[in-house]
Amino acid sequence: MKLKLMFAVALCSLTAGSVADAATLKPNRNFSLDGLVTTGFGVDQGGTGAAKPRIDTVNASAMQPDGKLIVAGGSRCAEGGCSAFAMARYRKNGGLDPTFGDAGKVKLPFGETGSIEGMVLQDDGRIVVVGTASEFLASPPRAIVGRYLADGTPDLTFDENGFRAIRLADSDAWRLGLLDVQALDGGDVVTSGWLNCLNQCHNFLIARFDHDGAVSPDFLDGKLPVLPGEKPTLADWTDHLSTAFPEVRLKSFLEMRGADGGRWGRICALPALWVGLLYSGTALDGAWDRLKHWTIEE
Repeated sequence: MKLKLMFAVALCSLTAGSVADAATLKPNRNFSLDGLVTTGFGVDQGGTGAAKPRIDTVNASAMQPDGKLIVAGGSRCAEGGCSAFAMARYRKNGGLDPTFGDAGKVKLPFGETGSIEGMVLQDDGRIVVVGTASEFLASPPRAIVGRYLADGTPDLTFDENGFRAIRLADSDAWRLGLLDVQALDGGDVVTSGWLNCLNQCHNFLIARFDHDGAVSPDFLDGKLPVLPGEKPTLADWTDHLSTAFPEVRLKSFLEMRGADGGRWGRICALPALWVGLLYSGTALDGAWDRLKHWTIEE
């Protein structure tokens, strides 16, 4: 189940007379009176002094063996400027479970933007969540992986405070986030998501974490079962950088991009423009007049 709803987390339980006939779906009245539950995560004081509902979304859900349902997502201020990881747990009748978090709900602030995107239950009842968050609105997104105890409190044995933020560099050019998580035997988890490097390349990201929140060294040590003995090298990094495609790349010539789509006449016009700029004597003389006084530092 993946629902994107404004102002409240809404859950709907349905029953079906026939799996093949969607028209027979009807609300399951054992899950609240009408089969529908809405849960909000509070209101915020607006700039004009009027209280406004937070904007809450559900991105992941998991059913416990005892029939209780956990949903996870995000909760952010209607005016912007704050967000939180949000979870709620429901009993079989659709009521919030008071033994989970604060009266059935958990909200953990995570900077200007952030939400849980994936969740998995481990065999011991602990809850692993992954998502994306940033400290400030203009900062690069960080991938977040965290673990909660069964009662909704952060598991302090997981990277000391229950959460781990992954960031490849202190630069806006590196953006990453996690979207899904799977549990492995022994308490390890494998996560998957996305990586945007140099604001150009867009790749998928896979990471494995030990039961204590540390990044598993198996890949660096050549212990991956699917690639036994294979270790990453600098050549791999060089290949990775070849996926960055800026508008201009310096080779033995200037490689220009930008004509990836459009009408035929316009596609032909772009190389004509570059030829005019790069090979026209008048254009080159004009460019040189502007640049010839520059120093190397400039």
